[in-house]
Amino acid sequence: YFLVQFYGRAKSLLQDVESYFYQNDSEYWQTILFYKGFSLYYLKQLDASEKTFEDMLENAGDDKRRAAALFGLAFITFDRKDYLKTVNLCETIIEKDEHFSDKETVAFLTAMSFHKLGREDVFERYYLQLKKTYPDGRYNKELDTIYRNIQSNQGSQTNK
Repeated sequence: YFLVQFYGRAKSLLQDVESYFYQNDSEYWQTILFYKGFSLYYLKQLDASEKTFEDMLENAGDDKRRAAALFGLAFITFDRKDYLKTVNLCETIIEKDEHFSDKETVAFLTAMSFHKLGREDVFERYYLQLKKTYPDGRYNKELDTIYRNIQSNQGSQTNK
């Protein structure tokens, strides 16, 4: 259900099995928390999502799990427009797990946070690195639009 974006149904089923895995298999329980946290996030239940990721972080047995919990928290802080915190979380994700499974999204969140903070110079560095590392990236269309707007604004300011 999660993969086909039926987040309400996914959340319900995850909650049904959560206590069993909490008692019997902490590794699976951590995975359930991850998907439950994102289900809640996509359902716009940010407080519940945040609590789920914080529970995951508190009970994480290793840095890889801590990085996964921080990843969820980065989405929430970005959504709440706390861009400095998002940048810090993204940096910590990579510190905790240099082989994190979705570095593209971590870099995207970081780049977008710098853009929202008005740090176009840093955004541009992330943009160029993302284009190089992920030439067919999921975020290229959005990033290209922002980059073109920055270039256009810089060109119009130079012409004044």
